[in-house]
Amino acid sequence: MKRTLLAGLMLISFSASADWVLIQPHAGSTLKSRESKKDEKLTLPQGPIEAGGKPARSIQLRGKVGRLVWKNPKGKSTQELYDSYAQELAKGGFKPLWACAGKECGSAMEVPLLGRVPSSAEAHYAIAQLVRREQGDAFAALQVAPAETTLLLIEVSATPEQNELAVREAVAAASKVTQPALADALARDGHVALGDILYKPGEVALRPEAASVVKQIAALLDKDSALKLYVVGHTDSQGEYAHNISLSKKRADWLLKELARQGVAKSRLKADGVGPLAPVAPNETDEGRSRNRRVELVKQ
Repeated sequence: MKRTLLAGLMLISFSASADWVLIQPHAGSTLKSRESKKDEKLTLPQGPIEAGGKPARSIQLRGKVGRLVWKNPKGKSTQELYDSYAQELAKGGFKPLWACAGKECGSAMEVPLLGRVPSSAEAHYAIAQLVRREQGDAFAALQVAPAETTLLLIEVSATPEQNELAVREAVAAASKVTQPALADALARDGHVALGDILYKPGEVALRPEAASVVKQIAALLDKDSALKLYVVGHTDSQGEYAHNISLSKKRADWLLKELARQGVAKSRLKADGVGPLAPVAPNETDEGRSRNRRVELVKQ
């Protein structure tokens, strides 16, 4: 049996404050219901289900849960529908943890909000994870039954270890942003990027650990009095287009204002945001999306 784990997801908004991740369902599907719960405990099978309804492996999650149920279109097999949703989640950055179909799932168990897993011999089940640094990971649990498809999207809080790692990575990245390094990059390439790691997810300002970056850019402009820069914000392609444009512009505007506070004349800077319109890497991978989320300094 063909096994492509999780694909085709349109992440309209998946942030710490978002209530929903909107999914593009298979063509012809009809939305039956959707709901969200702020604090839900779930045990999801991550291995074959043994007799008595206990899985060989499971994962316990607690967090905000979104539940979407679609009525399946007529004439489509559960395999075809599963492959479609599987591709959607993969595009959204979710990585497979486990999948099964019918008897491959073992016995059966009741899962809150998802129902009996597997619900029938034709049903497909899968669980996947989206790693999101200190924003907290997200998990997707999918069941494609003959009549309907149910998707759970669970957002959990970041662990202390994830928060500490993000801080260490930001400190290390900020230490590499120096006046000489910026000058060399601008002379060589005409532009230089401030990476996504210097920002908290979805926030406009640089992280506190990256405060030195503004001072180094100001020092660059102070040393070269003729230098003028465009400050251009960029995002990946996930989420709503208008939101991405707005976020990219706000980040650029914030940096311009901070440089002005450092004594840089505003006449030497122009800020704007282009959202996902100028990627430097494919948006189909985590690494590519991370590279695309940046603020660039461009010589005028």
